[in-house]
Amino acid sequence: MIDCSRLISALENSGSISINGEEIEKDSKLARLGRALYSPYDSQQKARVCYIAYKHLQEQPQSEEAQKLAKLCIQRYGKDKAVRRLTERLDRVLAEMAPETHLPLAPRHAELCRKWQRNGWDLEIFNRFPDFANFLLVESPLGSQMKVTRDVPSVREGVPGFLVQGEWMSFSDFKERFEVLYSPRYRENFIMSKGTSDVYTFLDNGLGLEPFHPYQSPQPKSISTLNDADLATVQAKARQFVRVGEERLSPEEREKRNAERDYVLQIVSSKVDGGSSNFSRLVSNRKHPWIRIICGRDNQKGQVFEVGYGWDKKIYLPSAMGRGALRAMDVWNNQSCKQRVVTNIALTQAEVQELYKPVSKFHKQDIQLGRDIGFSLAHQNCSVFVRWAVGLTGIAVPTEITAVELLARVAPNWIRGIGSAYSAARRGIIRAADRMTFWAPKWVRRIGANTAGWLESTAHKIAGLWAAAGLALGRLVFGGAFGSPARAFGDPQEDEMMSPPSKNLKKAWNWRDYRFNLPGILQEWQEKQASTVYYDNPLKLSIVP
Repeated sequence: MIDCSRLISALENSGSISINGEEIEKDSKLARLGRALYSPYDSQQKARVCYIAYKHLQEQPQSEEAQKLAKLCIQRYGKDKAVRRLTERLDRVLAEMAPETHLPLAPRHAELCRKWQRNGWDLEIFNRFPDFANFLLVESPLGSQMKVTRDVPSVREGVPGFLVQGEWMSFSDFKERFEVLYSPRYRENFIMSKGTSDVYTFLDNGLGLEPFHPYQSPQPKSISTLNDADLATVQAKARQFVRVGEERLSPEEREKRNAERDYVLQIVSSKVDGGSSNFSRLVSNRKHPWIRIICGRDNQKGQVFEVGYGWDKKIYLPSAMGRGALRAMDVWNNQSCKQRVVTNIALTQAEVQELYKPVSKFHKQDIQLGRDIGFSLAHQNCSVFVRWAVGLTGIAVPTEITAVELLARVAPNWIRGIGSAYSAARRGIIRAADRMTFWAPKWVRRIGANTAGWLESTAHKIAGLWAAAGLALGRLVFGGAFGSPARAFGDPQEDEMMSPPSKNLKKAWNWRDYRFNLPGILQEWQEKQASTVYYDNPLKLSIVP
């Protein structure tokens, strides 16, 4: 077998080598061309090099040369899919030799390792139990669920595992009792008990995996539990929120009003990496808001409940209608983001009940009666749900913007300049007309002014009709006629319905009726509140300031 030093030297000093028997040959330009044109031969040569490195590592695991050769092979061939298994096997052998310190070199292993370490988990577990680590991070939703809770993977008596309903369970026992199944309805993988067919989810209650379906559980279940100190911190921040009409209250009066407000409503949204233009910040950068309720008294003191709203199936056109779904433990908790924005609002128990009852009815009527809730990116999205739910407590939050206001905010400067130029020209014409007609009687000037006003008004109406026609066409192009009627958020007893917007001809010809609901408008409101807290690059649930 070719010795390590010769092979290391060849790899370090040549861009491409071939092995024939015991000989190492530096590939000529013609040979490199042949390998590029005939990939099986190229893969065969790379596999030979990796196999020799693997044999040396098995025979002399402590040899520095053998380890160096293995690392060279991983670095040189790690991205080649044809020999990926061989390079990953080399990486695993190196990891077994130094599980506490080895940082994987193979690209796929390295990426998983970065995720593992970003979650704050023990590197030794990742290196010693690759199947366990791969199951958590790749084959199941457990890793993304566990990372936001207080749970961590652990090892007992040399066996990996985690908590299930408050009891530690080994990975082997878990695989015997549970399975990962995909739901076409929700387009997610779920953990399901083989015995009871119940869905299990990691929640932040210190119990690990618990029986809970985030979409279909009819009864609310706390997603997290706060101790007294953390609850007091959140309550203090929530009492900094100033309601409309209470701006001029003295500190003593505000404290008196807040005395019974020991529950906390949290409005949560996110900021992700993206463009910095007005359009990006207001429209295209994702934000997805949802809400939480934190109980401040009685048996549920310190318990955190959560619900968010999203599409049932992905919608690509902003005006198209689809079906939505309410989800406890919002899926965006598991999404990486640049910043989490959380607005805390103090509520009374009665105000919480005003919010809870209608939301609960909508949820139960959806999952138990099949009364679909409508979803539209522009007209009934996650921000509309938050506006409706928070509004049930008497607190108004904005989400809506007119088409004209939106255009004014996101349009380039040269388009805004057209409006400024029009206003300046209009003022100039009025001044010129006044100078030219100063000698005429008042009744003549009045007739002239009325005629000019009528002409301007008529021009505005014609322009408005053209604008409405353009907006109607744009809405139609962007899916305004697609979808079926479904429920709109409102009184659950009223069963108000919403239809695809292009089917409502009554509002088609008034450009002022064209409005959009944007999470960006809600987030701008959040940023103005004294009780808003920002969490940079959050990993956990971002509940306590």
